[in-house]
Amino acid sequence: MSLNWYRGLPTGAAVGLLDRARAADAEMDFSAPHRQSTPASAHCVTAEVRTLLHRWNAPVSSEPQLAAVLTVITTPEQITTIDFTVDPDFRSTGVATAVFEELGNEESESRQWIDSDTTAFLGCAYGSHPAALRLGMRFDAVVIGQRHHLLLPSHRDYGNSRAVSDSARTPAVHIDECREEQRTDTVWDQLRDKRTSPATRIVSNTATVDVDVHNGVGTIRSLTITEPRSAPTGSPLIAAVRSAVDFLWEFGAESIETTVDALDDELFGAFRSAAFQHDRTDILFSRSSNCIESQPK
Repeated sequence: MSLNWYRGLPTGAAVGLLDRARAADAEMDFSAPHRQSTPASAHCVTAEVRTLLHRWNAPVSSEPQLAAVLTVITTPEQITTIDFTVDPDFRSTGVATAVFEELGNEESESRQWIDSDTTAFLGCAYGSHPAALRLGMRFDAVVIGQRHHLLLPSHRDYGNSRAVSDSARTPAVHIDECREEQRTDTVWDQLRDKRTSPATRIVSNTATVDVDVHNGVGTIRSLTITEPRSAPTGSPLIAAVRSAVDFLWEFGAESIETTVDALDDELFGAFRSAAFQHDRTDILFSRSSNCIESQPK
């Protein structure tokens, strides 16, 4: 196995591998979202992983084949995010374990491509993929966040939901469609899809919600309640969800998605009452700068 490093984001054959992997994972929704942009101040390097490893039923090649792509993005705050994707034809061959053992070897030439001043490494298992979870545990990573990805498939599902039948819609106005999204910093910010389009702000007497629509898919990007949640049956939360959903239908959405912190049971329940289905749960891992070791636990 060899790692061919270069500066910048993936190009050429590496992009083709990422597209194949995303297509293969789409049905299970294990794939990461496209990075629409990366901060200019971030330092990016990419490694194309080539190997002679292969599955028992795959053709044997005399030349190493491109099997995986590793992208390392380090922010000015010295937080490093590692994106690692294995080609579908090379999964279950030990490629991921071999790569991270190589990175854990202090004498490896690959270590020079990772900033020695890095204070933390982050990784995300999109869809809680078992292979990614095992890899994280093998290298003693710590889970620092879990979030549920929710999907409302259609207007029909929503129309038959408990939220519509049991809750009156709270009157709302949307203001300043060019307003930049305002949000609270979270542990997920390093993995956040850097959208270039601003959010539409929906304001009611109980909540503020930021939403947008892209290619027919509506997204509820943040939801902030402006009064205590302790009202009977969680009605402020449900009313805020209804205001956002109703606006997105009117704005041309054909389906709607959002993410909810796994510990926020009340908000999760409010979205579920509006017929949002659980699509996947993402798990965020972190390791300190001295945790990539050659002797995993």
